[in-house]
Amino acid sequence: MAETPGYWAIEINLVDADAQERRYLCHAENDRAACSMAGRLMGPGFDARGFDSFWINEALLERNRASLPDLGRHRNVSRTNEWAMLIEAHQVSETAGQQRRQF
Repeated sequence: MAETPGYWAIEINLVDADAQERRYLCHAENDRAACSMAGRLMGPGFDARGFDSFWINEALLERNRASLPDLGRHRNVSRTNEWAMLIEAHQVSETAGQQRRQF
């Protein structure tokens, strides 16, 4: 799915174990663009030890279009239940992608 446009749930892992991770929903052309966006989000403003990115098929999020970032943009994800929904959408996206590759 690396070359597939879509959304990525990005979680910035901070050095301080007691600090809350920074979470974002990004809309990018491909995996490389999403990783570049994550790198910019980490920036020099806080100590980060990396990030995790989770691809989400666009079709799974289109129902709530008003809250989605435009291509090349991002928004914060601060609510735990929203993050859980994004990770669930990622798992559905990955499962669907694996099933397509099997045929």
